[in-house]
Amino acid sequence: MHPASIYQMDGTDAVCAHIRLHPFAMLAVNASVSPIIAMVPLVLNSEEDCLIGHVSRRNPLASLKEQDLAATAVFQGPHAYISPSWYPSKDVDGRAVPTWNYIAAEVRGVLRIERDVEELNPYLSSLSQQMEDGRENPWRLSDAPEDYLARLRRGIVGLSLRITEMNGVKKLSQDDTQDDFNGVVRGLMSETDPAAHAVADEMLKMGIY
Repeated sequence: MHPASIYQMDGTDAVCAHIRLHPFAMLAVNASVSPIIAMVPLVLNSEEDCLIGHVSRRNPLASLKEQDLAATAVFQGPHAYISPSWYPSKDVDGRAVPTWNYIAAEVRGVLRIERDVEELNPYLSSLSQQMEDGRENPWRLSDAPEDYLARLRRGIVGLSLRITEMNGVKKLSQDDTQDDFNGVVRGLMSETDPAAHAVADEMLKMGIY
């Protein structure tokens, strides 16, 4: 994560909001032999002091025998390449180089793995509830037959990451002049990649110019 203070998200609430908006995380665990990395949806519990999710028992994470392992989850938002050709200042003194604008949150904590199939429902229902809320016909865990769910529970393990530290970064050209900032927005909007447009939208939401 970028260390510059100008890019830091404004407090825990902003980081939690980002996690809710982008729950698909890269989870890295400090296993005894070598780090294990998995892509997994993780959602905050109601107290916002823990992330929970689940993975297949075939996932390398499920093979870990240790508990209370140090782990880091990264939640990436929109990101895009920034061309120096978009800076009006480049035509004045040539002092411009490529960079990358992005939004991301990092959560560090202690990972525990739940293998008891009788305890797995909260690991399943939390994700579906968050993602289904607001839909016209929201799906709930209770919609599926119990015998079907029982079979699926035997194929997964639950993950809980007790949060010890979290921070977030919005690197969105805040340190540029107004002309260069506006040039980056125009450049991003001229791209065909929807992610570039999303970054431009986030820049405009800041309202710094």
